[in-house]
This record gives sequence, C-alpha cells and structure tokens, in this order.
Amino acid sequence: MFATLTSLSVVAVEIDIEIGNVESDEGSIRISLVDEANFLKQKEAQYVAVGEVAASTRVDGVVFLTLRAIPEGTYALQIIHDRDDNGTLNFSFLGTPKEPLVFSNDVKVRLRPPRWDEAKFEVRGERVSHRVSFR
Repeated sequence: MFATLTSLSVVAVEIDIEIGNVESDEGSIRISLVDEANFLKQKEAQYVAVGEVAASTRVDGVVFLTLRAIPEGTYALQIIHDRDDNGTLNFSFLGTPKEPLVFSNDVKVRLRPPRWDEAKFEVRGERVSHRVSFR
C-alpha cells in the first residue's frame, strides 16, 4: 500500500503601503484589506487584515505601513484618516465622508463609491507595493 502526502503551502505576502497627502497629525490612519464580499462594508465586515498608524508619524505628508502574512488573492484597500480616533468614518448629513478616504489603485471618490473592479488588485509573490494619496 502506498500513501500520498500532499502539502498545502500558503504563500505569505507582505504589502508595503505608502499613503500620501496626510495633512495633519491628528488621529490615526486606518487601513483595511478586504475581499470582494466585504468591499465597502463598515459593519460586520470580515477583514483579511487591518493596520493602523498614528498620523503624527508622517514625514512630509507621507506615512508607511506594511501588512504581513497576507495569503495570495485579489483584494482592495480601504484607508481612512480617522482624525477624531473614534474608529469609524464620519459622514455628513448628506452621506458624504467628512474624513479623508482613499481606496487601492488611488481610485477617486466622486459622486459615487468606487466599484470593486476599480479598486481590486492582485497579491502574488513575496512582496507587493501600493501607493495612494488622500485628496
């Protein structure tokens, strides 16, 4: 009798994120990495990874963060400058964001939220770099 052993290896990727145009030292920059099923969800979202960095660490308006041990896949970044550090994105009475917000691929938020196909990106290999800027 012969036995076959199958090894399931998971590639752990690092994502280096550079966030530009951080205009103040107030609060935190909150980053969430999501799959398509959780894109644009705020409540009850299942995040692949989250990160946070103090806005006060900015140098020339830029902060850096690395997400580690990310499985290969297709994801989107959702990044807010949580100026009041309340843990959520604040909205005006019209439903527009009151705090800076940016998505992967530097998708511009205009009169509608971004679509998944605009914000998604592939995570493959050992390291991926992503650069975005608040508007």
